[in-house]
Amino acid sequence: MNPYQLHAWHLSYFAGKVRCYLRYKRIPFEDREVNAYVLLWLGRRKTGVVAMPLLRTPEGQWMQDSSETIEFLERRFPERPVMPTSPRRRFVAYWLEAWGDEWWIPIAMQTRWCHEENYPLFEHDAGNALLPGFPAPLRRYAVARVARRLRSYLRPVGVRVEQYELLMRWTDRMLDLLETHFSQHRYLMGDRPTLADFSLVATMYGHLGRDPWPARELIAPRRNLRAWIDRMANPPDEPALDAESPGDDIPAT
Repeated sequence: MNPYQLHAWHLSYFAGKVRCYLRYKRIPFEDREVNAYVLLWLGRRKTGVVAMPLLRTPEGQWMQDSSETIEFLERRFPERPVMPTSPRRRFVAYWLEAWGDEWWIPIAMQTRWCHEENYPLFEHDAGNALLPGFPAPLRRYAVARVARRLRSYLRPVGVRVEQYELLMRWTDRMLDLLETHFSQHRYLMGDRPTLADFSLVATMYGHLGRDPWPARELIAPRRNLRAWIDRMANPPDEPALDAESPGDDIPAT
């Protein structure tokens, strides 16, 4: 039987969420970069949208939504669970998932598209993935079209010149809180990764922790946050644990 296939780019927001989850769960999968054919035709025919990540199951089923993908795989692979069992902790995990999935999108967009030094990495990765083997001018042209489309989303998600300072103050405050938290805990809800961690790592892995400007200015000075990103991207070889702590404890930080 064919393994799972993850069709995504490393620079993609939600791809980081699914990729880190698959690695933590030790689910065998092929990590494939999305080319133009899969992104614009096959993926849309299978899921109804032009988006990534795309997960193809061994049976040929295609999935796109990251939350639905994780829920589906949790049922198939109950070992190393990422969902707490207590109602209180489960609620917090879902709440933090929404925080990671939605609240950080404007920050990811601003830190990528408002700093030109990030563009060469985007152009390199996206160009090689979209049109592998094609002439460089054609790859650059295709990437420029994608970049224009993505930049057009800045204002709709709240990234406006008059709000730059506010967004950066919020970002610094949140990153400082995360740095303090990870100086005391390995993961968001304690010693075990939960759904909350995989949601937050979406922006931290593909955007803030990888794009040159935010990686240097925002992540590098916060070594505990950097260590958490690295743990999520490359899970340590540890015994399987439930995503639960004794009782209903929630870290105070």
